[in-house]
Amino acid sequence: MNPRTIITIIAITAVNTMPVLAQAEAVTPAEARAIGKEAYTYGYPLVDNYRIQCAYYVDENDPGFKATWNHIKSVGRVYTPADTAIQTPNSDTPYSMAGWICVPSQS
Repeated sequence: MNPRTIITIIAITAVNTMPVLAQAEAVTPAEARAIGKEAYTYGYPLVDNYRIQCAYYVDENDPGFKATWNHIKSVGRVYTPADTAIQTPNSDTPYSMAGWICVPSQS
């Protein structure tokens, strides 16, 4: 299929779907609230995990920085309230951190 045909198909599809999009019903405040709750419930853990990964493995100026990606870092002390990257680390457990260790497959 040549590019002109593909562009024509996309244009026809877009024109045919515009009336459907224009007829979409408005969202009620209750529906918007429910959508917001679900977005927070399912989206917050993803965003928070990214924040922790940045603190541990990306931002070398962050006090919680452990090591760069693909390196293991053992923390030789227990956590205190001053460690704020995650909400509640065990205060009596030494940790070793590994930022996405990439192990090549053996074929």
